[in-house]
Amino acid sequence: MSVKQMGLVFEYDLPHNEAWVLMAYADRANHEGEDIFPSDGRIAWKTGYTIRQIQRIKKLLLDKKYMEIVQAKGGRPLHMRIVEANIPRKAEYDPDVYYRSDKMSDLESDKMSDPESDKMSDHYDIAVSDHYDIAVSDDPLFNHPITMEMIVGTWPVVLDALETIITPDLFRLHVLTSRPRSYDDESSSLVVQVNTEYSVEMVDKLLAAKFAHVIKMLLGEVVTVEGYFEDGQA
Repeated sequence: MSVKQMGLVFEYDLPHNEAWVLMAYADRANHEGEDIFPSDGRIAWKTGYTIRQIQRIKKLLLDKKYMEIVQAKGGRPLHMRIVEANIPRKAEYDPDVYYRSDKMSDLESDKMSDPESDKMSDHYDIAVSDHYDIAVSDDPLFNHPITMEMIVGTWPVVLDALETIITPDLFRLHVLTSRPRSYDDESSSLVVQVNTEYSVEMVDKLLAAKFAHVIKMLLGEVVTVEGYFEDGQA
């Protein structure tokens, strides 16, 4: 597992489906992005996709040269590596763009209700139609409901991302030891367990939007987040 390689995926300008599968491969890589040889079945299990979908997305990553197959040497098994230099990067993070005020959430709601403004969907449509003669609805992550297992598996990366966008004190006191407690897929509501009642208050009033933003970026799902504390919990 390479936290370095997983963190780099946040910087890549990729459609959700490619980013999420690449994240799963990065989780199996060393710090140089090499020695990746999990089965399609394991990547399907990690991401929630089917094996057929993984095969399609893997082919897309290989065709674009974002990953490459490395020939075996010295008795080592055939493996893949991430080619960081070939992957497009996002523009540098600008807090004025992403975290102006609560108006941002209203803007996001407007965009989601307007198909013409969903540029991510357009990006995905183009990427897939150029490579496969399939219906676009077959693969995109935002048409694939997330599960508690997916959230739990992604949680270390969620924490890594949150550490970069909130103050060190907020992260240390209220986020570092947090963990997902339950997820209701019907209401898209995530309960996050924290260590103190005060942390519950901080999550509900200040940090819920940050959790939701990171989860949407990783899993393509808009969720609501609330804190939870239980007396006597470990």
